[in-house]
Amino acid sequence: MRSLFMSLLAIALAGWLVVACVTAGARPDASRLAAAKCGACHLIPQPGALDDARFDKVMEKHRRRAPLSEEQKVMLREYLSGQENGSHSTGNDKDTSL
Repeated sequence: MRSLFMSLLAIALAGWLVVACVTAGARPDASRLAAAKCGACHLIPQPGALDDARFDKVMEKHRRRAPLSEEQKVMLREYLSGQENGSHSTGNDKDTSL
């Protein structure tokens, strides 16, 4: 029983450390931010999975559970819309959504 407790404690501390590093002053990469903020509760959306309108809806729903700074919102918006690192849509992309 004690080893189970120690294992769970180690996992909790590791998770806390990741969140602390991500939210510290250094600018984390977007995938790590998504892992810390989104992945703490559910599967992480894939890059390109959310357009701007859907991102806004998701952020409204999760604003209390996963608060983000404005810089983090911009970073996640670009990452989850597939626009990270200047890979903005040229308008020639096919819409594969249903």
